[in-house]
Amino acid sequence: MTLFMVISSHAPDQCPISNEKARKAYGPDPGPMMALAQKLGVRPIVGPLISAEHKTYVVMEAPKVEAVREFIIKTGLVQWNTNEIIHVIPQEEALKEIDLLKPVY
Repeated sequence: MTLFMVISSHAPDQCPISNEKARKAYGPDPGPMMALAQKLGVRPIVGPLISAEHKTYVVMEAPKVEAVREFIIKTGLVQWNTNEIIHVIPQEEALKEIDLLKPVY
């Protein structure tokens, strides 16, 4: 499985706090979203974490980036958020790569 950091951001007027349609779509029950995630093979590892800057952060495990993208589309998150999907690795793995390259500086 591969790890992805998903950063979603929206304008204040699209926030579930201030927008009734977004509130209904997002809802207080994560059950349907989690069922879809399971179906797609996507699993949240950390988060969702919410900031006051109208951003949401989630570290997800997925077989491939397309599964994360499909999750964002099928949940409707794409309709009111800008979503960034970033491939990430644990620090332990990154440290193993240090000896593969000569320092530039």
